[in-house]
Amino acid sequence: MSVNIPSTFLEKIETQFPHRKDAFLRSFSESKNTSIRWNTSKIGSIDNAHSSVPWYKGASILKTRPIFTLDPLFHAGCYYVQEASSMLLQSFLDKYLNISSNPIVLDLCAAPGGKSTLIANHLAGNGTLISNEVIRNRAYILKENIERWGAKNVIVTNADPKHLAKAKVAVDCIVVDAPCSGEGLFRKDENAINEWSEDHVRHCSARQKRILHDAWALLKPGGILIYSTCTYNNHENISNLDYVMSEYEGIRLSIPIEKEWEIETIEHNKSIGYQVFPNEYGGEGFFIGGIQKPGISETNVVKEVNKNIDFEFVKPTQDDCFISFMEDLYLVNPSTYQFYTQYAKRLRLVHLGVNVGKQKKTIHLPSHGLAMSLWIQKEIPEIELNYHDSIMYLQKKVFTIPSNQKGWHMITYKSKGLGLIKHLGNRWNNYLPDKYKIKMEVPKDYKYSSLIS
Repeated sequence: MSVNIPSTFLEKIETQFPHRKDAFLRSFSESKNTSIRWNTSKIGSIDNAHSSVPWYKGASILKTRPIFTLDPLFHAGCYYVQEASSMLLQSFLDKYLNISSNPIVLDLCAAPGGKSTLIANHLAGNGTLISNEVIRNRAYILKENIERWGAKNVIVTNADPKHLAKAKVAVDCIVVDAPCSGEGLFRKDENAINEWSEDHVRHCSARQKRILHDAWALLKPGGILIYSTCTYNNHENISNLDYVMSEYEGIRLSIPIEKEWEIETIEHNKSIGYQVFPNEYGGEGFFIGGIQKPGISETNVVKEVNKNIDFEFVKPTQDDCFISFMEDLYLVNPSTYQFYTQYAKRLRLVHLGVNVGKQKKTIHLPSHGLAMSLWIQKEIPEIELNYHDSIMYLQKKVFTIPSNQKGWHMITYKSKGLGLIKHLGNRWNNYLPDKYKIKMEVPKDYKYSSLIS
């Protein structure tokens, strides 16, 4: 790959990381790996035929990049395509976020959803994740990815950090994957190179400080802030951690780093952070660090609620409850129900838990979100399709369905839910939402290879 990297940027790399410059330049001519992170709630353990990401057990580095749009498992929410570098977030969660305390976690700049789905896996149904995106159209992309993931303890919001503070939202953990100059994306995005300048770096750094200032106000005493960017320079990285440490007298958080990972540990003043470079594990440029707010962190007391509704297509656990929102019913855990009742009127909500469907008097209409979850009634017949017919279903084309039984059915591929159809006697109705419809055609020479056996 021939790229025109700004000389000023290279000088800064050489100044900050003199021993890394040659390897960094070589990386532009090396192949770029693709990594995916598995949805362990749907897949469970993986017999990994691919290379693995050393700092994240439930991820794979693919030998070749498939066409994800043409993989039914992607549409079933079985995995998320994510840079290996970004998965270093898990090391902070493992060490500092106790899920038994039912933590309230805020992913502040969440779209398109990589870190939110990672956090959702870590929470394993405990506590509540507020997955927030400031830009409205990106918030709906975020919603789609969260819905595919099928977690009942995730709320998607569309709010500026100042609005969250005005609503008096208080959380135990904030993840700030801040908008940045994108230096870590130079290998795969030529626009990032064209847009780079020292002025842009300074502008990003100032904006990041404002975001961190607003984020700190949302954090409970004893809570943790995890800050990351996809860039290299100190202005946007360690200097911003220094700003928080000095401004608010925070407590720095460290994580264990193995030597073979080739991740740089950066210490400056009272701060510590971790810099990932393009490497054999498929990661691009990424920086991450953490700070704890002084004070005592307390376990969140989740009050007992009794909000179960008899919705024929759902089999909730004893503790689960329903929320009626925007003409739909949503299945949530008690922690999320409690958060909703406290803050719903103060926030712009985009999505809640699992959208199970509509209840119109005695008529129940199941939703696509229910098919993406693990709480659909097992009594609903499943129709297992082969690859060809699965793509036909996802394209909303007519194909032969191997059943004459009337009523609702769930379409599956490799036993994973793709969506719902209904047999009306003289025809089948495909209830896959149009926004999830595959618009591309399968190339004639395309050979699909499933990522799971």
